[in-house]
Amino acid sequence: MLRGRERQRVAVDALLTRARAGHGGALVLRGGAGSGKSAMLDAARGSLTTTGREVLLCVDDAHLLEDTDWLVELAAAVADEPVALLIATEGEPHGLPWVRLDPLDHADSLRVLRALRPGLAPGLADDVADLARGNPLALTELARALTSQQLGGTAPAPDALPEDSSLRARFRARFRALPEQARFAVALSVVDDEVDADTLARMPDLDLAAVEEANALLDGGPLVRSTLRTELPLALRYAAHAALAAALPPGP
Repeated sequence: MLRGRERQRVAVDALLTRARAGHGGALVLRGGAGSGKSAMLDAARGSLTTTGREVLLCVDDAHLLEDTDWLVELAAAVADEPVALLIATEGEPHGLPWVRLDPLDHADSLRVLRALRPGLAPGLADDVADLARGNPLALTELARALTSQQLGGTAPAPDALPEDSSLRARFRARFRALPEQARFAVALSVVDDEVDADTLARMPDLDLAAVEEANALLDGGPLVRSTLRTELPLALRYAAHAALAAALPPGP
């Protein structure tokens, strides 16, 4: 399901067309967790012709690689070969051509939901789309987890990703992998939507590295914030509220 990805599919198709003509190249698909990068790779594999002589090389989650220099070298090496190199990453493109998989707009989000759940009530569809924030994987996991009561209108719409959500597990794992100070910086940010990078930088005993690590995680957008808000341990939540109350001036 690749709704709302027409521009990116055009770029991938162009890469494959050049490879069929004997002119290799590379394209980087950039986007956050759940943005559909792996689905784009699968679609590209499925579009290969069985009689063609082109070769498609796919690298998923390239941001997890310790060394990415070889990807740049590989892209240069296949320039005159019928080889297409497709790289999916949450990180930088390293000077290679790239396209971004931005969040889907509301209309495309509703189309995804209705394809997954035909007949979904408009109000519920809007609520789920608002929660997912245009993230295709979030839309999929939320749609599949809707209960019969929610579908029937006798229970409220979900307000968080499902407990067994793979996307939620990714956000949780990244949060837990942060150093202690960075986890505290994340907690400060998610307990109060008014807290930004400048506010964090003014907090005592919070170093710049912790702020940068927290911001790198929170740059994933509102869905990351809303998910981590539900994942914060109670003690950390209280500590964040207490620190903000002590450090920030009172409101009017």
